[in-house]
Amino acid sequence: MKTLSVLPLLVASWSIAALPTGCSSDSGGGDTQRLCTPGNFVYCRCADLSEGTKRCADDGQSFDECACAPVDDTGGPEPDTFTPPEDVAVDTSLPDTGPPKNDTCPGQTLAVDPTKELTLSADTSLAGADYAGATGACAVGTGPEHVYALIPTGTGSMTVKVTGKGTMDPTVYLRETDCATGPQLRCGETTGAAGVETFSQNVVTGRTYWLFVDGKAGSAGAYDLVVSLKTGGFCGDNKVESPEACDDGNKTSGDGCGPDCSPQGDPASGGTCPGVSVDVWPGKTVTFTGATNAYADSYKASSPCAFGTSPDRVYAITAHQTGTLKVKLDADFNAGLYARQAPCATGTQLACVNAVTTSGPGIENLSFAVTDGKTYYLFVDGSSGAKGSFTMTIGW
Repeated sequence: MKTLSVLPLLVASWSIAALPTGCSSDSGGGDTQRLCTPGNFVYCRCADLSEGTKRCADDGQSFDECACAPVDDTGGPEPDTFTPPEDVAVDTSLPDTGPPKNDTCPGQTLAVDPTKELTLSADTSLAGADYAGATGACAVGTGPEHVYALIPTGTGSMTVKVTGKGTMDPTVYLRETDCATGPQLRCGETTGAAGVETFSQNVVTGRTYWLFVDGKAGSAGAYDLVVSLKTGGFCGDNKVESPEACDDGNKTSGDGCGPDCSPQGDPASGGTCPGVSVDVWPGKTVTFTGATNAYADSYKASSPCAFGTSPDRVYAITAHQTGTLKVKLDADFNAGLYARQAPCATGTQLACVNAVTTSGPGIENLSFAVTDGKTYYLFVDGSSGAKGSFTMTIGW
């Protein structure tokens, strides 16, 4: 029998795997859905991770063993010695493209557009089993998988739907930050063979999200993938929209803006200008806590308020309505409160209050006129070195 080199075989294997007739349903009108087309050869992965071919059985529901090249002493294929099956047509007109881009990280890059659904069909039978879902339901995803690097072209809610075919029991999960090791955002593993897994995830335009189409307990096979995007703002998209008081693009607690997009914690940024950002919307009230203990005495009120020799906190208040802004400060120390217009450190003082002159606790109330869209700077200070904790409420 005539021997051929490895390269033409690899060309043939990839050529055959790329044909659309590689896996299809019964076209003869029967009720049984085929896993593949009888007699067709497709790409398969050998033990040494090289490429081989395997033949679809006559029943269309299984494959023969993967035909691989012999190996040399190093475990690699011996050149120019592998003889492919006689009925594999070697097509040298097509290039050897190597493994598909969706077999491993970083995956196949796909743009997700809000104007149209992203749809595709594929088969994981030829892929490697390189990854698994995080602890929980998706940890059972240990079959061969496909990886897609999804990049939304708009901010909003992205919906993923994977439908398994035949014996394929899909396990689907989504990661961010890093393809192979990033945190898992979503997991879909609720159905069995030929099941449908779906979930939605808020996404930010231009960011990359890695989607893994895996198989439960080693399951592999054909599937359909549909990804859609509905644009719209949400907490965590790094854009402040009503009724959010802040939005720093993450769900981290204690960094000044909490997971629910309300002020939270005492970040170092509040120790100096321009301070911690707080947005106040029409008809909305913002309440949060803070403390001055760990900060320096950086600013002082001007006349008629004669306080400001204590540690202070700074807040950048953006008004989304023209009118009178009302601030209530409930402190456990002798606190003072004053407001400035821009610039933060040297702007004109608009109002100040230090009505409670005892050592505290006490409540201070401050009101001042604001214009829609402008930012004002609110300082929580103390008298004669006083410092402590407080609760602040801002509204109309």
